[in-house]
Amino acid sequence: MHHVAVLDVGYALASTWTSIWEMMPLPLVVALAVMACAGCNLLLPLSPARDLPVLNGVTPTEFGAPDSSGNEAFVGLESGPKDGPGGDVGCTTTAMIPLTAVADACLISEIPYGKDTVCNIGVGINSRGIFRFDMSALPAEAKIQQMKLSLGYAAIDTACGATSTCVSCDSIEKAGTLQLAYMTSTWVEAQTTWTLAKTGVAWDKPGASGASDLGTPVAAVAHTPKQAVVFDSSANSAMLTQLDTWKLNKQISLQVIPTNGAVFIAATRESGSKGCSAYSKPSLEISYCP
Repeated sequence: MHHVAVLDVGYALASTWTSIWEMMPLPLVVALAVMACAGCNLLLPLSPARDLPVLNGVTPTEFGAPDSSGNEAFVGLESGPKDGPGGDVGCTTTAMIPLTAVADACLISEIPYGKDTVCNIGVGINSRGIFRFDMSALPAEAKIQQMKLSLGYAAIDTACGATSTCVSCDSIEKAGTLQLAYMTSTWVEAQTTWTLAKTGVAWDKPGASGASDLGTPVAAVAHTPKQAVVFDSSANSAMLTQLDTWKLNKQISLQVIPTNGAVFIAATRESGSKGCSAYSKPSLEISYCP
């Protein structure tokens, strides 16, 4: 009798524990199982009668074979979609914000070219175009999906002739490759030159080409003469990965560098201010998850 009584008590305790286990919220069951089974392969019994849990917004999709009681073993979770570099939560819609350059300049010589209507970005005269954009309108929590820098071609301008009249720039244009790189935003539009970021402050190296002035190129495009130029992160993912490194006070600056014989007459944000035709001003389109 003594042994039978012990067995009855044991059976009662086991039945009580089973009932408690079944009544526990599933997240608590998961937590207890993880603590009890650290380092082993986790197989959690789930009752078919219970609703499938949603963990971190994801529903389990894989289950093992039923055990002798008809319960299924949990195997894994389906990964959610990505939403950009380092992102882990997808978005079904994106927003786009267009930005116009707040400053631009042409680095050619010791003469400041920050107020000209065009920038001759060319190998022959060893020049570079620099452009700055203010990103403060972008929501702080925005996850950037795509960036597109567009530079218009200035077909007619006073800078393309020997006089102050509006003349064609077509004969100056040459095919080649244009590279894009992030750069420091410490320069002043009306003061910057080939050697100076601003009055009294020199670039690390002439042409804003030093390590503290300029990053490694993040994009390159083949330039077709007399055509606008577009740098798109869809084909150049480094445009996104280097963005935060060079952002300063919610502003970013970009430098366009000519190679392989390229000459590009880019319209600046002052385009049309000298009486010639106005062309598309430097713009940066940013698509992001709101």
